[in-house]
Amino acid sequence: MSKNNHQQLYQAHNRILSLYPTFRGFGYVIFEGAANPLDWGNVSVKNKDNQLIIDKIETYISYYKPNVVVTENPTGEGSRRNKRIQSLVQSIKKLERENLVIKTYSRSEITNVFEQFGAKTKYEMSNTIAKFLPVFEHHKPPKRKPWMSEDSRMAIFDAIALAMTYFYLEE
Repeated sequence: MSKNNHQQLYQAHNRILSLYPTFRGFGYVIFEGAANPLDWGNVSVKNKDNQLIIDKIETYISYYKPNVVVTENPTGEGSRRNKRIQSLVQSIKKLERENLVIKTYSRSEITNVFEQFGAKTKYEMSNTIAKFLPVFEHHKPPKRKPWMSEDSRMAIFDAIALAMTYFYLEE
């Protein structure tokens, strides 16, 4: 395959960077097509500094070269995000440029997509994700008890849920 044909094949696949901001940083997943996760994880930033988080996100954008960045709409219906996260998402939106589209989805939009598969809670969503993408089966956080704080791995599943919402609604 010539270099030019390889570039055309690469460009034919939508590479998605899905970000879920957290109080420590963000959970992320990189997809090349709906069924092909390339990388995922949590990124922590000291002092909860939004500019440091944006710098990290720009590093991921430079490395993975996504066509689309997906994140939560922190002021959308069903979202309960604090002012710092709202400000962070506004900064993420400013990263949009010619070859990079930023898409946001409200918590309600995410929930509506997953309800069609019988999943209403974050735990049920993580189970649905693991059924569709078995590579995540061993990464699922345990079911949360009322006295437990949310497992840090849930940010990865929130990022996957955002990406799956994008694939379901846009492609």
